[in-house]
Amino acid sequence: MGKVIDLTGQRFGRLVAVKFTGHDKNRHRLWECRCDCGKMVKVNTSSLRSGNTKSCGCLMTDTPITRYPRIYNSWKSMFNRCNYPSHVAYKRYGGRGISICKEWMRFEEFLDWALKNGYEDGLTIDRIDNNKGYSPENCRWATKKVQCNNRRNNHFLEYKGKSKTIGEWAALLGIRPGTLYHRLMMGWSIEKALETPVKKQTKHK
Repeated sequence: MGKVIDLTGQRFGRLVAVKFTGHDKNRHRLWECRCDCGKMVKVNTSSLRSGNTKSCGCLMTDTPITRYPRIYNSWKSMFNRCNYPSHVAYKRYGGRGISICKEWMRFEEFLDWALKNGYEDGLTIDRIDNNKGYSPENCRWATKKVQCNNRRNNHFLEYKGKSKTIGEWAALLGIRPGTLYHRLMMGWSIEKALETPVKKQTKHK
C-alpha cells in the first residue's frame, strides 16, 4: 500500500480536509472533512482529488431557487401568466400581448436584476406601463398600494394639468376614495368632486 498523501488543511470545493481516518471496506483512504455549512463528512481521497465530491451534499440543494424562494415564486408566476393559456390570469396578460423580455426567460437573469434594483420582502413586481411587457426598463419592485394605483382599469382624473388615479387624489386631498368615486358617479365634475370639502360629522351629546 502506497504512502498516504497528506491532505490536511487542503480545500476541495466546500470541503476542507481535517484528518485521515483510515480506510473504507474497499480499502479507499478516507478523510474527515469539514463542509462550509458546518457539517463533518468522510470522503475518500480519489473523490476529493478528482472533484467528484465538493460538499457534504448541501451543494446539490443550495441553488438560486432555494436561496431566494420569494423572488423565484414572483418570476414563476410572471412566467406562467404570460406563457400558459391554461393559467387563470392568462387572458389579462399573455392573452393581451403582455410578454417577458428574452433575458428574463432565465430565472438567474431575473434574480440578478431583482437584487440590484430594490427587491425587499413585502414588495412585488410591478409594470410601470401596464400596456407593455416585463423588462428591466418597464418594471420595479413596489408595494401593493402602488400597484393598486397602477392598475390599467383604474380611473385616472385630469385636474390642473396633472393625471392621477382616484386613490392618489384621495390620499393627496385627504378624502376617502369611495367618497370621490361616489361623487363622480352622481355626475359631479372633477373639479367639484376634488375641491368640495368633506363635511365632518357632528357628534350628538
